[in-house]
Amino acid sequence: MLLLLLWAQAAPEKVLFEDALTGSLKEGWSWIREEAAARKHDKDGLHLRVQGGSLWEKSNSARNVLLRNLPSTGVDGPVAVEVRVANAPQQTAEQAGVLLYLDDDTYVKLVRERLEQRVKVVFARESEARGFPLTIRDDDAAAHRLRLTWSGSQVTAEMRADGAPKWTSLGYCESPFPLDLAEKVRGGIVAHGAPKEAERWAVFRDFRVVVPPPEER
Repeated sequence: MLLLLLWAQAAPEKVLFEDALTGSLKEGWSWIREEAAARKHDKDGLHLRVQGGSLWEKSNSARNVLLRNLPSTGVDGPVAVEVRVANAPQQTAEQAGVLLYLDDDTYVKLVRERLEQRVKVVFARESEARGFPLTIRDDDAAAHRLRLTWSGSQVTAEMRADGAPKWTSLGYCESPFPLDLAEKVRGGIVAHGAPKEAERWAVFRDFRVVVPPPEER
């Protein structure tokens, strides 16, 4: 038993895919409502202009939603998508973050969002075009690493501010993804909710798909 515990503590996470996002995107990415003029790359990562629109409930108008197929599904075993996000949202509901996405009406998101005049980390789920906010956490860090882990019938959310030694749990929700459509679920990033005339950018870096180590499950 002791040997098993020591192994679990020492086991590293397994990286299934990673893209630094600091240059050309790796093969396999695709865009929903693509707008090429509203994105750019540099050494800091992928910059997406935070445009108008939304994915919430019946809106379904967010542009430059960046997605890719997962190497394995959460039905097969735990799989996590994560990315570092830096943004400075100024309007209510302006946001940027990470997604597990089946379609515009079926997804789980973890975003840095402007609410109640503050930047918050928001964990939310949508199923059949009905949105369910789950956890809202105040955090004034300039950037966070955000992670969603899909495991069977649950999705868990974690955040880690730059410099923080470990992940902070934001709880879990029931997976909205039907078992027969699990292979169609994709992971990715999103930024939306700014006024049309604004020119604000969210910066994404180091997108990864991983199998978390046992002690993090």
